[in-house]
Amino acid sequence: MRSRVYITSVAACAVLAASTTAVAGEYDPTGLAGQCFDAEDSVVDQGVGDPMVIRRWIPFILPDSPDAMNLIGSAVTRVVLGDLLGGLSTAGYEGFEDSIPNMVAYFATADQVTPDGDTYVSNNVVLDEQPELWGDVVGQMLPDGTLALRAVYGEGMVVPNRQNNLQWVLSDVMSQLPPPPEPTDGFPILTGPGIDNDGLDTVYLGTPAALEDDPAVEPMRFWIGNTNSADAMMMIVPIGTNIWDYRGMVLPAAMPDYTYHEAFGDEVLRENGYFCLEGDARHTQPVLNRVNDLNYVLFGIGEITTGGSARPRMLVVDAYEDGDGFLNRIDIPAPWGHCFIDHTAYASPMGIDPTVLENKHFDMNTQGQIAALAVAETDPEIYKVLLYDPLFDFDGRIIGYVGPMVIAEANPVGGIPGDLVGLISGVGINDFGNIAFTAEYYAPDEPGRAISTAAYFYHAADDTLHQVLRTGDLIENQSPDGGAPIIVGPIPVAGIDAFFATNLADNANVMAVTFTPAVDQPGDLLRGATVMLAVNHQGDTDFDCDVDQSDLGELLAAYDSVFMDGRYDPEVDFNGDGAIDQSDLGILLSRYGTSCS
Repeated sequence: MRSRVYITSVAACAVLAASTTAVAGEYDPTGLAGQCFDAEDSVVDQGVGDPMVIRRWIPFILPDSPDAMNLIGSAVTRVVLGDLLGGLSTAGYEGFEDSIPNMVAYFATADQVTPDGDTYVSNNVVLDEQPELWGDVVGQMLPDGTLALRAVYGEGMVVPNRQNNLQWVLSDVMSQLPPPPEPTDGFPILTGPGIDNDGLDTVYLGTPAALEDDPAVEPMRFWIGNTNSADAMMMIVPIGTNIWDYRGMVLPAAMPDYTYHEAFGDEVLRENGYFCLEGDARHTQPVLNRVNDLNYVLFGIGEITTGGSARPRMLVVDAYEDGDGFLNRIDIPAPWGHCFIDHTAYASPMGIDPTVLENKHFDMNTQGQIAALAVAETDPEIYKVLLYDPLFDFDGRIIGYVGPMVIAEANPVGGIPGDLVGLISGVGINDFGNIAFTAEYYAPDEPGRAISTAAYFYHAADDTLHQVLRTGDLIENQSPDGGAPIIVGPIPVAGIDAFFATNLADNANVMAVTFTPAVDQPGDLLRGATVMLAVNHQGDTDFDCDVDQSDLGELLAAYDSVFMDGRYDPEVDFNGDGAIDQSDLGILLSRYGTSCS
């Protein structure tokens, strides 16, 4: 039975304070990061599938903050060489920079002990920015663990070391131990006028997309995608969606390898029957992925209200290396009476729009499937999660889409307890066709409120939607010294800390879900945290979606160990009780030869 606490006011994370000594470069001001984990069954929301086991870890926890403001930005996650890995950024709080700095950090699952007996916590700070900067925004994690990020400009025009660039950073991601020396800045991707602190800062940037090329052919080569604009007087970069071929050397921002010009988007909209006002062709930030050995870009066009990019009328898919721009694109108009949902794509360096710090609200997997968030333009609005399936020619090239299939739909007036209501976050789809998001749901039986929030996972194989984490859930404290469990505070469905496409791993049923700090009772501590969730990976120690001899070997290597032993491996602890024993072996053997999909 899942344990829960009912939170009667906006967000609450009642966590007991503790002290710890961490290795330099790691972040654990509470002493609780990586010590709280367990396993629980999902709650079936829709469909006929059985509940699935969810393993839950809290690897990253903020300290007390002066108010209920969450300072964790959007997260990314994936499986890297058989290990769960994530990345996130924080926005430092003025006056609290020592405890809540502007930083980029990796996170894993639980604390572990190194072979030589040193204890290290479950995350690893790789960038620690100066307090005057806004911080960074992580956009994508590549298969080797490289983080592609936006280095955000400082507040004001004369900040030293002011940033306005796209960067990448790669640390010692497997052991979570900081390599000497720990990098203090990311590696820049772009250069030229309007980039970084050159006195112009006129290139408008957003949260980047990235796609790794074949590392066997050329290491440290990846595609970087960004939708850009620039000061009208400077015209430094092409205005539209740009894609650069990065090969380890900085690239001129003004010379992307491929561009989808915003000026041509008006014609695309008119061809699909839309009346297009000036500015309506603005693009969203892109998604990049590889389908049948072809590299594709996906982005939205056509804001319905202000000329921005937050509510595009349609999605565009194209094999960008054809080099013909919009010529052979595939159009996906929103259903009649609907628009798609995304966020503001870019902003002027003269100010900051918080929605620019969000990540992608729609996604594309390596099968070519697209998951998107749409809203019916009714009163009240009705949010929906949609799935589009690709059509291929005989060469495996995408030539169109069928759908949409409605995966989830909010009922804005409530109804049956558990029904989705109100807002739904951005959505991600992984390579198995499974979809994840966060949403509000009707909770009339919970004291003091009628609406709560939860994280959801749609399992495509049995067409079933599961609640996998809910506001008020308790996650057990496995510290050897004992301690109270952590209360999951409100799970955001909007804003920079909400769930986005990159919060679901491309290559596994793994989610990174942030919950916000809040207060339930006077005196409770105010903290935010990020939870790692492994869905239906029981017996699967390397998260490759099957249970086989390699998984059995990993379990036997850790057998008869307990949390904080040198041999203990949190990814082998299938029931999340802090011990690897006969029960974990029984779980693996019962799943031997099966697939998570």
